[in-house]
Amino acid sequence: MFAVHAYGGMKALRQGLVPTLVVSFSMSIALWFIAQWEPTLATFLSGIVGMLVTALLARAKVFNTEEAINASFSSTVLSNTPNPNPGAKGKVVTKKLPFNLAFAPYYSLIVIVLLVKFIPGVEDWLKGLLVLKLKFGEYSTGLGWVTPAGSSTSVGIFSHAGAFLVYASIVGMLIYRAKGVWKPGMFKAVLSKVVKGGVSSSIATTSMVLMAFMMVESGMTYTLAKGVANAFGSIYPIFIPLVGVLGAFMTGSNTNSNVMFGAFQVQIAKILGISTLISAAAQTAGGSIGSMLAPSKVIVGTSTVGLTGREGEVIGKTLKYCVTLALILGVIAWCMLFILYKHVY
Repeated sequence: MFAVHAYGGMKALRQGLVPTLVVSFSMSIALWFIAQWEPTLATFLSGIVGMLVTALLARAKVFNTEEAINASFSSTVLSNTPNPNPGAKGKVVTKKLPFNLAFAPYYSLIVIVLLVKFIPGVEDWLKGLLVLKLKFGEYSTGLGWVTPAGSSTSVGIFSHAGAFLVYASIVGMLIYRAKGVWKPGMFKAVLSKVVKGGVSSSIATTSMVLMAFMMVESGMTYTLAKGVANAFGSIYPIFIPLVGVLGAFMTGSNTNSNVMFGAFQVQIAKILGISTLISAAAQTAGGSIGSMLAPSKVIVGTSTVGLTGREGEVIGKTLKYCVTLALILGVIAWCMLFILYKHVY
C-alpha cells in the first residue's frame, strides 16, 4: 500500500486497493504454507506467486479502464519533476528468449526441491554424503568471558540450500544447450561474471559473519545487549525493526543486517525474558523493508529507470514510508511479545 501511495498518492491507493490486497494476501498465504516444509525457499517461492498473481491481475479488464490508465499518467512520481541529469537513460531490454525458456532454471529449482523434500529417503541420503562439522576447544578472554568447548552446526554439502542452486544451474545449462542457446565458450564467460559479481559481496558477507561471531564469542554482544536492555527495558521491542532497517541501510542487504544485529537482538530478548523467535522475526522484517533505503539497491533502481544522480531524492521520498512501517512492525512485535504470545520463547 505504501508503494502504491508513493507512486500516485491517495487517488492511486483508492483505485489500486483491491489488487494490492489480492497480491498481498496471495503472497502471505503462500509464504505461510511454504515455510511449513522449507523455510529457506519460502520468500523466494512466495515472491514468484506474487509475480504470477500480479501478471494475471494486469491482464484483467477491470484494472485496465481508461480512468486507471489516466491516473497512472497523472501520478506524483519522481519522473514528473525536473531531472537535473537529462542525459541519463535507463537500460533498453531486448527480448531474446521466450519466458518459459528464460525461466527454465527456476522451474528446475522448484522441481528439484519438491523431489528432495517429497521423495522418501532422498534428503537423508544427500545429508549423509558429505558433512562439514568443526570442533572447538574451550577458551576465555582477558576479561574472563569463557566460551565452552563445542562444535559447529552440521552442514550437509550436498543437501544445503546452496547445493540446490548449483543443481538447478546445471539443469538450466543442459536445457539451454539442448535448445541451442548455450554456445561453446559460454561457461567460461558466465563463470567469469559470477566470480566478478560475487567476490566483493562474498568478502563483505564473510567479514561481517566473522565480526559477528567474534563479538558473540568474546562477550561483546552480550555487554552491548545488557546495556541496551537496561536503558530501554520493556519498550525496546518497538525499536527492533528500526535496528534491522539501520543494518540494511549500512550493509546493503537484509542478510547482512541479520548477521550484524541478529545475535544482538537474541541476547537482548534473553535478558528481557521475551521470545527470541519473535524478536528475531522483527529484526529480519525490519531488515527486509530497510533494503528500500540501501544506497546500493537505490543506485541499481535509479540507473534502470533513468533517474541516475537522483538517489538522494529517492531515499528521501521512501524514508518516511520505511520508518512508519518499521514502527508499525515494532508495535505489532511488542503486542505479540507481551500480550498475544507471552508463553513463546
